[in-house]
Amino acid sequence: MSTSPHETPSESSSDTPVTAERIAAFERDDGAIVIYDEREPTAWIQSSGAVGVDEVR
Repeated sequence: MSTSPHETPSESSSDTPVTAERIAAFERDDGAIVIYDEREPTAWIQSSGAVGVDEVR
């Protein structure tokens, strides 16, 4: 199995699937959206905006 340089084999995304049950999001007071993995405190994304899935297609 090939992994990127910053991943060990146990951290490979194929070994640790993320399910919708683990993902949460909230909107900050300044309007920024934060999406995060509830089981991995270092796995989060912050954005100043969000686009609905239907808007992308």
